[in-house]
Amino acid sequence: TALMSAAVLIICLGSIIPVYQRNKAYAYMSIDASTSIEMGLNKQMEVVDLKGFDKEADEIISQLGEWEKKDVSVLTAIIVAELKDEGQISQSEPVVISTVKTKRLNDNVETKLEKNVVEIQQTIDQQLVEVKVYTTTEEEIEKARDSGVPVGIYQRSKNKSAKNKQPREKNNNIA
Repeated sequence: TALMSAAVLIICLGSIIPVYQRNKAYAYMSIDASTSIEMGLNKQMEVVDLKGFDKEADEIISQLGEWEKKDVSVLTAIIVAELKDEGQISQSEPVVISTVKTKRLNDNVETKLEKNVVEIQQTIDQQLVEVKVYTTTEEEIEKARDSGVPVGIYQRSKNKSAKNKQPREKNNNIA
């Protein structure tokens, strides 16, 4: 009976793990205009998590209907169209789409993410959208969440402050 129990346990775990992995975020994408929406993506580049960072973003999310497990390229195009319809996008401030890859993202999934980014760039109005790609750790994702900002905005501000801290080259030319 112990052997039978072990076999049942292995079968149960074997059936739960693929479901768990399909619901686990391996990459994040944030869409930042005058409001911000963050998506968690599984290995198949389906949206498994969707978070708004203010009332306007929550309203847009509520208008999306069934978003869970939707392809990220399709959902991003829908979200950008909604942002445009709601007046959240202006010509002077393009939408910034930031993709953040976690360290556990393998090459195959990373290739899928890159293909989706290219597809998004081709689908969406080029003059309204700027795409940035960052790599981060789980700890940085938690820091962004603790700060209450999308991961993409957190990474951008972190990268800007790192650039500002770089020492300027000294001009050693003596006249």
